[in-house]
Amino acid sequence: MPIKIAPNHIQKLELNQVFVFGSNNEGRHGKGAALHARRFGAICGQSSGLQGSTYAIVTKDLNKGVRSIPLSQIKSQIEQLCDLAQNTQDKQYLLTAIGTSNAGYKVQEITNLLPSYIPKNIWLPQCFAYKHLSKNIMTVMFTGNRIQSFESNAERESAYSHLDKLIQRAIKRAIEWGYEAINFISGMALGIDTAACKYVLAQKCKNHSIKILLTAAIPCLNQDAKWRQSDKDKYKYLLYNCNFTQYVSNCNYSNAGGASCLDTRNKWMVSQLTGIHDMAISIHHGKAGGTQNCINDLSSAGKKTVIYNYRSNQYIRLGNW
Repeated sequence: MPIKIAPNHIQKLELNQVFVFGSNNEGRHGKGAALHARRFGAICGQSSGLQGSTYAIVTKDLNKGVRSIPLSQIKSQIEQLCDLAQNTQDKQYLLTAIGTSNAGYKVQEITNLLPSYIPKNIWLPQCFAYKHLSKNIMTVMFTGNRIQSFESNAERESAYSHLDKLIQRAIKRAIEWGYEAINFISGMALGIDTAACKYVLAQKCKNHSIKILLTAAIPCLNQDAKWRQSDKDKYKYLLYNCNFTQYVSNCNYSNAGGASCLDTRNKWMVSQLTGIHDMAISIHHGKAGGTQNCINDLSSAGKKTVIYNYRSNQYIRLGNW
């Protein structure tokens, strides 16, 4: 079961979602996530608990300043949230990075308070979700054409074969460069994205000398709404076996901005390539479209990219890989 990761910026809520934020002892929701929570029904003067479509956890005493609410009290409130989530499985609780801004605590101090088991309907902020990840990690993202772009089964299978080889090559290079882990990120569209997931999961089952992680970057809640049932079933299987599910938007397609949410998803993946060896793998036919736009974003950001054009059967390598 993957760890669910909430978007960095939550602008809207679906009906079953609750925005969880850090509050103060007087309920003055005037800064940061607390101020943002007011748009979702947070009540000024109410310091904790459910209010509208929000849930407040007290992390600061205004009379005493930063680091003023004992960590033991914050831990107790997190446990109360977990109990509530367990008893209200119809709700999704989107946790922000409570206590790490105006309250003055470090991320590690707050993540140490999290229980070993987080209810599946609590979404963590990215900095909390990655708490146990080694800093010595290489990140690889995928971008590629959807399944309908292939002109024949033979063309698709050839492209997938090259994709599999590139994944194996990335793992080999990460080991050579001395990384402890490699995190693959897939946008989960039908085609190259879901094929990449399948191949990464196959590598996770092998006895590699490196930890292999898989992150699903979800552009919207109902990405699979119009898919065939067989594709939906495969999608759910892949999602279930990922290590992390990063919701780039917490909303359904229309509320997430329609087609623009796909571009937002791509830009989020590009933003995750921050290390010296981090890179993108692209399987592409060379024509205009979402994949080419993503390649352009990678190029503009100066990210290392390996491109295989399956129409011309050519590799384009950008960077030393």
